[in-house]
Amino acid sequence: LVKIGEQIVQVADDGTFGFDAPLTTGLNVITATALDLAGNTSDVIVGVVRGPTVDPTSVISPGFAFLVTPAALDSAAEVIAAVFTPEFVKGFVNESFVEQDVTLTDVSFDPIQVSLVPRSGVVPEQPGFIDVSLVVENASLIGEFALSGNPLALNVSLERAVVTTSMQITADGAGGLSIEFGESELDLPEGSLSWTVGLDGGELSNEDSGLLESLIENIARTAFSTLLSERLIDQLYDPDLLKREVELFGRTLAFEITIDDVVTNASGLSVAADITMPADRFAEVREVPGALARVRGPRDAP
Repeated sequence: LVKIGEQIVQVADDGTFGFDAPLTTGLNVITATALDLAGNTSDVIVGVVRGPTVDPTSVISPGFAFLVTPAALDSAAEVIAAVFTPEFVKGFVNESFVEQDVTLTDVSFDPIQVSLVPRSGVVPEQPGFIDVSLVVENASLIGEFALSGNPLALNVSLERAVVTTSMQITADGAGGLSIEFGESELDLPEGSLSWTVGLDGGELSNEDSGLLESLIENIARTAFSTLLSERLIDQLYDPDLLKREVELFGRTLAFEITIDDVVTNASGLSVAADITMPADRFAEVREVPGALARVRGPRDAP
């Protein structure tokens, strides 16, 4: 006696049998059960895929979609906080103020606080905008600079500063991501920025005082505002993340994820992607009709 599911099928004298099974698109699992006169049973489970197959060079579109929730963006905020080290800030400021003869020798600040919030506008969906906020407290920048040709020691203290900007994440049209920062704004509460200059008993002229004040504000802005938009893209996105490899039937299958669209809404950051299959065929794999109908089980199963 043979049953397919709950339906009994007729078995020929030679042990063969046939059965018409309706198939839905995608994977269909069929269970055949054999029962002998002693009541012993044996099951065979077969998976049959119905639907068009793709050439290995084809692009599966749409491939899949995923949602980055606001809570998941905390990981990106941790990346930004980890990148914003005193050494990183010192190097960026020194590179930016070579012509002004500014050299920072020591930079310190409390661990920064970063928040990333997907923007939810009046429209249901919009390009991938994320609002970025960064809080810096108890910062100290020590070094020297040249004023009117004279080298002077400089000690800048920043009690608190808030940097805000926007980050736009879009599909770049070539399958990858484009990350761009908007203009950063630095909010310095009144009295939060102070400095001392080693004058060896001298006094600054009004003109030099104005130049010094402008220079110090530019240093603070560059250290914590410009840096946010100019140096973090490489840290947040690695194009190689879109290339993946999986082990399948003892072989390594490589494929690439291509980004189709990125939007933000109240739920978070929604990404639609395609899958580009590998261009190389396995020459040793024969083209067999019905190859998708495989018995489920170990690799060496018949």
